[in-house]
Amino acid sequence: MGCQKKIAQHIHFAHAHYILALKGNHPQLHQRVEELFSSAGALQYTKKQGHTFTNIAQENEGNGRLEKRVVLATDALSWIDKNECESWFGLKSLICVESYRKELSTEHSSVERHYYLSSHEPDAEKLQKFIRQHWAIENSYHWILDVVWDEDSSRIRKGNTTENVALLRKIALNILKADRSIKDTIRGKRLQATFNESVLEKILTLKVN
Repeated sequence: MGCQKKIAQHIHFAHAHYILALKGNHPQLHQRVEELFSSAGALQYTKKQGHTFTNIAQENEGNGRLEKRVVLATDALSWIDKNECESWFGLKSLICVESYRKELSTEHSSVERHYYLSSHEPDAEKLQKFIRQHWAIENSYHWILDVVWDEDSSRIRKGNTTENVALLRKIALNILKADRSIKDTIRGKRLQATFNESVLEKILTLKVN
């Protein structure tokens, strides 16, 4: 949902930077980027054109498994359609993150690939840190939504209601997190606001300095 050209445009015009996860909602672009990072010939071709390629790999072992994370970044924007490239304001790099996981007890292994568009230069080390920071925040965020709102068990499916209700949950979570007047957990604040209209009014009229 977040990988949209308008979002990239707003971020660019605000003189900020973005790293947007490229998924199936942009099928042709996703396929083209996937082809670039999956083909040794394609990578060699773009390198001969003088494009920059950087990479970094990290390994971690714990909780009974071995994990390796490889980040590849390039400014080979000529690989994708020119009009497509220009429609992503400020685009400077294409990123591939390969995650390898091996369960030490069973020897079972798996590989996942994720692709990103970014307005940052193709510095794999720096981009790796940004992406990990994002996922740390994102994982915490989704954990709260699941625990407090039981989001993963939701059966809301009709029309656009899934996206609409998800947005409302996130707005409510942000309001509760911003509140400093009530000393309680997010779950506790939510319950107090549910059963006490004065608490609800206090939270909804919160002024953030």
